[in-house]
Amino acid sequence: MEDGNLAFIGRKDEQVMIDGRRVEPQEVQNTISELDYIYQACVRAETDENNLPYLIAYVVFKDQIDKPLSKLRKDCALSLPDYMIPEFFIKMESLPLNINGKIDQTALPVVLKEGKSE
Repeated sequence: MEDGNLAFIGRKDEQVMIDGRRVEPQEVQNTISELDYIYQACVRAETDENNLPYLIAYVVFKDQIDKPLSKLRKDCALSLPDYMIPEFFIKMESLPLNINGKIDQTALPVVLKEGKSE
């Protein structure tokens, strides 16, 4: 800041806490991307109305392969613990890119999850 003080704004990475465990969406994204029928994937964290985080995976299948999302969920379960499996999987024709050629996360559709009231 102008007065020489530093302001802590938040984490630079995308790490979130889900069920009390640290989750890096990029790690989940890498796991999904390694599946032989996935062309491209993006995983991001959102929060529900109770401010609890959950994951959404956006996937583009290779060569017009149309696998059921239940198969994708099962394949993720072979490599990821339950708390790291995205709540929602969204099939995309392609992932939106920004001017720099990176995935434009702000252009991805958001799936709202209703929070559980206690």
